[in-house]
Amino acid sequence: MDLKDVDLKELEKRYKNERDGKIKERLQYLLLLKEGYSDRDIEKICHTSKSKVSFWHCRFKAEGFEGVRDKKGRGRKSELSEADLKELNSILENPYQMENGYTRGWQTKDV
Repeated sequence: MDLKDVDLKELEKRYKNERDGKIKERLQYLLLLKEGYSDRDIEKICHTSKSKVSFWHCRFKAEGFEGVRDKKGRGRKSELSEADLKELNSILENPYQMENGYTRGWQTKDV
């Protein structure tokens, strides 16, 4: 999707309605590009790098508005299996039993 094909009002509306700060920042780059600013100008205005602006512009061209969102499956994967997670959840449903007989909520050191 090219920025020429996107209405400025639509881009402004999406920018104003976005709650995620990272996505809002990316939409701001696109807004400034649509208004005629160069990558270098946006780099100075937003205190970012030219490569970052270029990257999000290319992603938008390739994938449209879905391209400015983070892709699923990023980040560190869990070392626990699905069965382990179910078992852990069932254990955590009950309060932690202390040595003196009292119970309290779970803390990270207990798990």
